[in-house]
Amino acid sequence: MSQPAPLDFYLGPAPTLKGLDLDYKEMGKKAMKANAPFAARFTSYVPGLQGGTAALSELGKNMLSGRLSKEMVGEVGRGAAALGFSTGLGGRLGIGRNILARDLGLSSLQLQQQGSDLLAKSAAIAAQAMQAMTPISPTEVFSTAANEASVNQQIANQNLLNAYQSQALPGQFDIRTGSFIGYQPGSRVTTRPVAPGFGGMV
Repeated sequence: MSQPAPLDFYLGPAPTLKGLDLDYKEMGKKAMKANAPFAARFTSYVPGLQGGTAALSELGKNMLSGRLSKEMVGEVGRGAAALGFSTGLGGRLGIGRNILARDLGLSSLQLQQQGSDLLAKSAAIAAQAMQAMTPISPTEVFSTAANEASVNQQIANQNLLNAYQSQALPGQFDIRTGSFIGYQPGSRVTTRPVAPGFGGMV
């Protein structure tokens, strides 16, 4: 009497493993939340800092253009005229006009330099304030969140593989459903089924 062919079972396709999911927007919120008490305390100590820094930046930006106000032009003009008359060159060969043009140009350059200095100071103040308000580095928060996400990913993937590998095979009792797995796809029976080819019911 010939022996029945050995049974070959297939568990189905392997599960799709989860990738590492990093929500950078959420991580940024965590960094802000971690530093919120420090920012609130610093702001309470220096309540006008933000407005003052903004005003300083705006003033520096305006001065950087080199545009002289009417008052400044008038003051430079009066200074050039006084210099011209005191040296006796005020009305000769347009030298007075040259002095005025030179002084206006120098004043504009000085204004631009002062504007540049103000912008640099404003940026330095803002950087120092930011450092004081965020003692917990965003990199540290991101690193912690990335480690957590990696551990969660590994656990989830291990659970998927465990579930795949522990599937009940035909003829075995499935404790989750309280029945035996039949030899027909999707079938469940109350008594242990007999494998095809062995002369029993399937």
